[in-house]
Amino acid sequence: VRRGVRVHLFFGSSLDEERKHTRAMAELQTRLRAAGAGVATHLEPVHSHAKILVADDGSDGARAMLGSCNWLQSPFRAHELSIELRDRAVAACLELFGAITAAVPTARDSRDAMQAMRTALRLKPGRLLDADPTKDAIPVTLRILPAPDHLPLLRRAAHDAKERLMVMTHRMGSPMIQNVFDPAQVASERIETVQALYSVPSGEVKKRDVRAAGEMAGGGIDLRRIQSKHAMLHGKALLWDHDDIVVTSFNWGSQTASEDKPLDEIGLHLNGKGVADLLQTILDKRVLDSSASLSASGVRTT
Repeated sequence: VRRGVRVHLFFGSSLDEERKHTRAMAELQTRLRAAGAGVATHLEPVHSHAKILVADDGSDGARAMLGSCNWLQSPFRAHELSIELRDRAVAACLELFGAITAAVPTARDSRDAMQAMRTALRLKPGRLLDADPTKDAIPVTLRILPAPDHLPLLRRAAHDAKERLMVMTHRMGSPMIQNVFDPAQVASERIETVQALYSVPSGEVKKRDVRAAGEMAGGGIDLRRIQSKHAMLHGKALLWDHDDIVVTSFNWGSQTASEDKPLDEIGLHLNGKGVADLLQTILDKRVLDSSASLSASGVRTT
């Protein structure tokens, strides 16, 4: 803002009966206006749980981040997981962002800005010869997952996985058995490595309920609760075998998805040689290695 950058700020919440989030945004809008900041702060929620950050890169390109981080709430102490997109891949993200904000009546100027950036990215000339990739670069295909596509993909992964399946969710709630433990059990009957990571129970579900559900699913599931006074798990992901990962806003263990509301949640499915190995290495180093395990009937809870 100090450098003259125009900022557009949206928030999404479908659970705001007391309008506390709307009031918080109104207070923020008042403070920004009093400071003379060039920020378009929209008070109407977009009714989506997706988390998206888009910006130009200071030259002729752009970058975007999609994942788990609640930018207007996070104290940045949790384990978050996001994917960064660059240049032309951002155009698809901007189209998605425009659809999510379409119902916000004050967002016309913001959508015009997104359209202008999207057009510029699509008209950006491609290079005849790409620069040599770095030695650790992994070519991937990218698919944007709307909300209803998440659980079918998880069930397919549970049936197709040959070596490894890992589900990472922030919450475990009442849908956890059909959403997580049933597919995990299917996979554990064929493969050795099946992990389910979570941080907090949700709704009426208690920690003992999560442990019991894991035990009922059999002894082949490595169930871990990742939460300490220093950090909890807020990232949401799915990976199987070596070449497939999903990074998303969707809480696999606590949410359901409606065909009528495809933009409620957004995930990115990446397929590329060894990309799941890369993510597993990051999780092992930053999340799992810092935790101790306790064994209970074959189910490990941290």
